[in-house]
Amino acid sequence: MPFFLIIVILIIIGVATLFLVANYHKLIRYKNEVDEVWPETDSLMKKRQNLVPILLQAVRSHARYEQQIIDSIDQARSQVAQANNPRDKFLAEANLTASLQGLFGLASDYPELVSDSDFIETRAEIIDAENKIEDAQRLYNIKAKNFNQAQDLFPTNLVARLFNFKKLDYLKIR
Repeated sequence: MPFFLIIVILIIIGVATLFLVANYHKLIRYKNEVDEVWPETDSLMKKRQNLVPILLQAVRSHARYEQQIIDSIDQARSQVAQANNPRDKFLAEANLTASLQGLFGLASDYPELVSDSDFIETRAEIIDAENKIEDAQRLYNIKAKNFNQAQDLFPTNLVARLFNFKKLDYLKIR
């Protein structure tokens, strides 16, 4: 009988280990999916940041009296550059987007600016980058939702607590 008991205990330990490993790997897979979204998103944000000085140069040459909006864009752009994590970067990006939209709204007051080819081309590229960033935010939120939901569902929630997985914040989309 003791031999049978040892076999049963080993089977229980084996099943528990398989359960633990399978659920741990599930959480790691979801976390990696979230992490895979970030480099592309960061690249899009950097592309947009690199377009901002070109846009501001066109604005400075035509709309000399709009220094306040130019300064707010410069400040928002530096906040994006200083952000250390995805959540802070997305918040800073939202401020930059709002400042740029304010600039685009003022552009109609300056006919020579609206007809400037550099302004038109750069504005179109920035708007395209913003749309792609918004798509990336949606994808991030979907992946974060999957990761967070896995931590809520039994039995994966037990593994999440055991290995101290933290839920991810969702990104606010315009």
